[in-house]
Amino acid sequence: MRELLPVEQVDEVIEIYPQDCGHCHAPLHPGDQAGEPWRHQVWELPVVKATVKEYQFYTSQCKHCLQLTKSEKNWPKDVPTGQFGPHLVATLGVLHGQYQLSLRQTQQLALDLWQVPLSLGGVADSCQKASVALAPTYATLESVVQKQPTNHLDETGWKRAGKLRWLWVATNPVASLFKIRNSRDGQSLKELIGDNYAGFIHSDRHKPYLKIEESRHQLCWAHLIRNLRGLSQRAGPAEQWANGCLLQSEKLFKAWHRFKDEEISRAELNELVEPIRAAFKSQLKAGTTLGDGAVRAFSREVLGLEERLYHFVKEPGVEPTNNAAEQALRCAVIWRKKCFGNQSDWGERFVERVLSVRATVQKQGLNFLNYLTGCLEAEWFKTPAPALFATP
Repeated sequence: MRELLPVEQVDEVIEIYPQDCGHCHAPLHPGDQAGEPWRHQVWELPVVKATVKEYQFYTSQCKHCLQLTKSEKNWPKDVPTGQFGPHLVATLGVLHGQYQLSLRQTQQLALDLWQVPLSLGGVADSCQKASVALAPTYATLESVVQKQPTNHLDETGWKRAGKLRWLWVATNPVASLFKIRNSRDGQSLKELIGDNYAGFIHSDRHKPYLKIEESRHQLCWAHLIRNLRGLSQRAGPAEQWANGCLLQSEKLFKAWHRFKDEEISRAELNELVEPIRAAFKSQLKAGTTLGDGAVRAFSREVLGLEERLYHFVKEPGVEPTNNAAEQALRCAVIWRKKCFGNQSDWGERFVERVLSVRATVQKQGLNFLNYLTGCLEAEWFKTPAPALFATP
């Protein structure tokens, strides 16, 4: 049962009194009330129709020189030059970008809810204007992300006009940055985090990530566990070997969760992890001699990367998994399945900017629709842009 709002927060109060006595049928009056009323609240949406303002620009003739002067040169600073206002344009951008409605669905929703007739071109043009308005913010958060002490990185497939592209993400507690590039190579990685990024990264074992110095690269244990679970399904000695590895990973995460719950200190975490690390390494060494080729290859690979598995034990802000990046990409993956990618360069820029700014605005506790409206007003009316990051 929904909790009742306080009376002072209710938009309208309708008082209903009994008309006559239920016992003797004598007439009753409002002053006959006894005690407090039983309250019943009904929530409803108002019927909304978009407002239309008409600005009439006159031409005047001078009585002295008889020259004509048009009033367009006195265009008010807060009047859009286009046919749609900033809040409507922002709403269309949010419907398409955040809520991932198609252009046609956005067009129909605008007509159904607000009686706004739009062409598909009008919706697309609004999204492009929203993208342009977000460009300065995108540049700012790109710089912010590339200066953070830690970042979670990942990539997933994307398409442009049916051809394979890659959507990359770098995310941290402050901001998220998305970029669409042609490939999964090292150059795309540099364009994401910058040529001189000096912080820690979290990632899977994709080769471009492994070119980063092992002293600032934390590999994802969640990926390892998925690999180990897959190996445990193989017949023969692989099952027992993989289960032994999984047992050590369970111990590792129990210790980590105790640390996160502040049950133990970082020094105690390090003390607990040392024997787990030794046992896991011993298990990997045993895997290199096992009669299963997949186990041998996996064991040799992970042994070569062993230093990259344990930075989270000693380094503040470093996590044992790359779940943050996978979670950041989840919204994009759903969008990809619904829209099958983009058809143009501006479409890709729209995706990058909306995904990046929306995710960052959410981290900063702001409202994306309000923020985008402010960006459009700043772009059109030359007003100060809304702040994305709180000033210290």
